[in-house]
Amino acid sequence: MALELTTGLMVAYAAIWTMAIVPIYIGSYMSLKDTTSESMTKSDAWAFPLFGSVFLFGLYLLFKFFDKQLINMLLSYYFLFFGVVALTRILSDVFKRLFLSKSAAKKKRPLIEFTIPAIRFITDQQKVSIDSFDIIAFVISAGISYWYITTKHWIANNIFGITFSIQGISLIGLHDYSVGVILLCGLFLYDIFWVFGTDVMVTVAKSFEAPIKLLFPKDLFAEVYHFSMLGLGDIVLPGIFIALLLKFDKENSGGKQMKTTYFVSCLIAYAMGLATTIFVMHTFQAAQPALLYLVPFCIGSSLITAAAKGQVSKLINFSSKTTSSSQSAKTNIIAQNQQCAQVLSYFFNIPKVGIQMTIVDSYGNVQYSRGNSMSEKGFSLDLANVDSFKSINSVNEICNAGKYQPFDVSKAAPMFFDSRSFTISRQGYVKLISQGQTCTFNLTQCQGNVVLGYYNRKLYTFQLSATPYEEIGSYCGAPTSQPVTTGTSGGGVSVTVETVNSWTENGKYWSMFNGIIKNSGSVAVSTVVVTSKAVLKDSTTMWRMDTVQPGTYSMPSYLPPLLPGQSYTFSFIAEPTSTSLQFTVLKTN
Repeated sequence: MALELTTGLMVAYAAIWTMAIVPIYIGSYMSLKDTTSESMTKSDAWAFPLFGSVFLFGLYLLFKFFDKQLINMLLSYYFLFFGVVALTRILSDVFKRLFLSKSAAKKKRPLIEFTIPAIRFITDQQKVSIDSFDIIAFVISAGISYWYITTKHWIANNIFGITFSIQGISLIGLHDYSVGVILLCGLFLYDIFWVFGTDVMVTVAKSFEAPIKLLFPKDLFAEVYHFSMLGLGDIVLPGIFIALLLKFDKENSGGKQMKTTYFVSCLIAYAMGLATTIFVMHTFQAAQPALLYLVPFCIGSSLITAAAKGQVSKLINFSSKTTSSSQSAKTNIIAQNQQCAQVLSYFFNIPKVGIQMTIVDSYGNVQYSRGNSMSEKGFSLDLANVDSFKSINSVNEICNAGKYQPFDVSKAAPMFFDSRSFTISRQGYVKLISQGQTCTFNLTQCQGNVVLGYYNRKLYTFQLSATPYEEIGSYCGAPTSQPVTTGTSGGGVSVTVETVNSWTENGKYWSMFNGIIKNSGSVAVSTVVVTSKAVLKDSTTMWRMDTVQPGTYSMPSYLPPLLPGQSYTFSFIAEPTSTSLQFTVLKTN
């Protein structure tokens, strides 16, 4: 049967209701301060009700089997220590806002400085500075603490309770909407089970005399007070969810004046949910799990607001950490691009820019390339490649002259096939299209003639030069030649052999050669057959010649006739002994 709703009860209910809403409002705005504290993850949110259950049941057992007075004394001192710190911080901020301008507050020098360690979900390691306002705030906080510990007065209790609520909402690291929903849904079931399923929650709430709940007398004028109460968990846990919606409002504002649509609607929903809790509790005269009503009101109001604004997907995927990181990244990119634009401007005034490109992947493999680019009216507004930029890779290791070499120049291959395959914009934006893969990124560091950037776990370094480069594999002098085989067959055809490259492989020395067939006669030649004792590496290492039989080769029949003065080049890999490299012309027609 419902208890008569007296004036005293109405005042008590209104006071509890107000004391719950005010800390959420203040703490939510304080949470807008950018913090790098560790964020609660989905696994943390799933585990939170379980850890809470273990802690709650542990307290229940302590109160049941041990001296309540001793336990309350220990827990009171424990919570009061953090309460004094939290209250000192809030009072100090209030004093500074009242008595100092922003410029004066920044110039004020601290009296004491020290560092506190990181606290999971709360804050990173921080340097603490103490000034005169902090000391005054600490003295007041210590006085209130002494008042509470000696009298257990409900007003002192509420001062610390409201302080804990404000600090908890402003500091606890909840940054993802989905994590907030998981956390509240888990605590929804937690609250129902421990209130309706057992006497654990009610027993602990009535036995625990530390400032972890808000109290207000049901009759202020009674000789003996009986209190209405509300646990701080019913304020802080929905409060951090409401604070997250304020951050969502901030992102939606896009840097303009913030419209607090989600925050206000959810705060109103919380107020309605808490009023519902109080109504049901009064009607049935039984303890109620407040989260049973608060969670549906808070989550429901946020989704209804999102549906009305067409932002359901955006809300569900919202992460304030991602937003903060992306905004910071954008700021850094702008600053980096300004620096790179200044460095690159010099090279946009040079007719032809030599570029050495080095790409290092996460395994330490190195790809090296070089070529030339330019920016010219009618060609490209960007610094665009004019060469194919042949590249070599450290994966292609060879053994040359008895020593391991990390690069094989004979395997140099073009990276690009048109002028738009490699471009660098004036602002430092790079685009590369090679082997069907496209990568785009901003240069992250530019100094002197060296610029670099990162993409897909690879470091790209570009060294720019006012002097053009020769491509890798280009001749840097006259090629070496082996003795000329003069065998002719009346048609004046000769074969010249040139060395291209040499190396050692599995203890054996090999060379790559070009064979040049030249028609020095006066008539066209359709067929040329040659023979040689060259020891090929294998049957596949003779290119652009048909094998008639081992040691005998002919020009492919699909080729047009070799006109007088014309030459035809074939290639092969063989042991580099001069006697075996002689080619004899067997037949021409």
